[in-house]
Parts: sequence; structure tokens; C-alpha cells
Amino acid sequence: RKTKTDKIDARIIALYLSTGASRTYLYSSYHTEALKQLSRARNKLIRSRSNQYVIITNILDVEFPEFKAFFHNKLSDTALFLLNKYKTVDRMKRLTHQDCVLLHNKSRRIPTSSFEELRDLAKHTIGHHFNYNDLILSSALQIVNTLERQIESIEKEILAIMEELHSPIDTIPGISTLSAATILGEFGDFSKFSNPKQLCAFCGVEPAIYQSGTSFHNGRMVKHGSSELRYVLFNAVPYLVIHNITFREFFYKKLHEGKNYRVAQSHVVKKLLRMIYHLELTGESFDPTLLY
Repeated sequence: RKTKTDKIDARIIALYLSTGASRTYLYSSYHTEALKQLSRARNKLIRSRSNQYVIITNILDVEFPEFKAFFHNKLSDTALFLLNKYKTVDRMKRLTHQDCVLLHNKSRRIPTSSFEELRDLAKHTIGHHFNYNDLILSSALQIVNTLERQIESIEKEILAIMEELHSPIDTIPGISTLSAATILGEFGDFSKFSNPKQLCAFCGVEPAIYQSGTSFHNGRMVKHGSSELRYVLFNAVPYLVIHNITFREFFYKKLHEGKNYRVAQSHVVKKLLRMIYHLELTGESFDPTLLY
């Protein structure tokens, strides 16, 4: 029957609490929940910013194809500064020597003469100008600037919480504070996991198991759980390999065994999760001499 009463609910809750099976909600749990929501919000904003970057680059491909090549196909801080300041290709054609000096001071790496070359490229570009693109480009740049401010505000709050928590994850070379915040926020209370294998299952990096009669074999990674968590863990692998010799040797050992790049990465992620589990339960800081 479809029966629901508050009295029955209250009685069941009271009986459960009387068994002593419940656990106190730790104060740190409020922080980890905040990290989870803030990190997810930050990632959504970053994805939105990336979408605006695509719009900007698509316009540049039509109006000024040489622009992207000049900045090595990246919308760097200098490239965005130039676009925000001069807005249109027509204005880039009229850059003065003083404008080029200003851009050099912003970049520090790109000489003034190179910006003068960019001006000449704008004058003889093979692109074609459409008036409506000026409006779309201006709108996309404004959205990017707004998103940048929002991302910066959220990151400031995340860093403040992490400074208060003093998580051991933040002591691992190759794991940034923002990445550590995502890991901590997504996992929450590590004591709820009985062993490191449960961490792997929680974020979906363990292999699927196929069994039929006497046949038994492992399949591909199941990819259950938080995609945000998997994204951060896999992106951390190249930095772990750079900063720690044990992770580096382990990674290349898997490659030499014939594993493809992504599979080798997954093995490093599982090794990282075992280490994180130990650090969080013991409260110890990362010590490379104890890693094997």
C-alpha cells in the first residue's frame, strides 16, 4: 500500500538511532561538502569558458586566420588582452609602435617587433570580415571576463577552506591544491571506506568482471561514480610522473609490459588512491621515501 506517515518515519529513525549504528556528523564534513559543490561549480564555469573560447577561435579562423598561428594556437593571456583591448581586426591593422610596446610589456616574452609583424599580418590577412562577427566576438569576450572573475572568486574560497583543513593530499607533489580539493570533496569522509579497493570502486576505475560458468576475465574500466573525480585523478598522472620517481618508474613499467597509455594511467591512479587512503586515515604528510 502507498502509506506514508510522519509518525512511522519518526519511529523508524528513533529505533535506528537507539541501536548505536549511526555515526556523528563530523564538523569537517561541512567543509568537504562545500569543497564538493564549489569544485563542481568551478568546473562548470571552466567548461562554459572553454565554449566561449571555441566561439572566439571560430571567428578568428574566418576573420584573421594568422592570429592563432602567431600565438601557437593558444588563447594565452596576452592574446586575450590584445583581443579585449583592440576588439576587431580592423583596429589591429592600425597598431602603433606604442601599442606594440604596451603588448610587449604585457607579454615580456614576445618582442615589440613581433607585434609589429602581427600588425602587418592583419593588414594582409587572407580572412574576410563580417560586421556581425564584431558583435559576437565582443559578447564572447565579455562572457569570458565575467566567467574569469567568478572562477577566481570560487578558487579563493576553495583555497581558504583547504588552508583550514590541512589535508595530507595537498602535500603530494604533482597534486595542486585545487585538485586536492576536488578529490577531498568528492570522497568526503575516508573512514567510510573499509579499504583502498572501495575508493577505486567509488570513482569507477576498477575493471569490470565477467564470469560465466568456468569462464572468468576482467573487462574495461567500469567508469561508475563521479566523472569529476576521474577527470582530476587522470589529469594528475603526468604531474605525478614528473615529480616522483616511484610513480614514474611504475608508469613506464606498465608501458613496457605492453599496456597502452590510458591503461598505464589507470594503474597509476589506483596506486595514487591507495596512497591517498593511507595518508587520510593516518593524517601523515607525503613522504617519498616510504613510497614503493
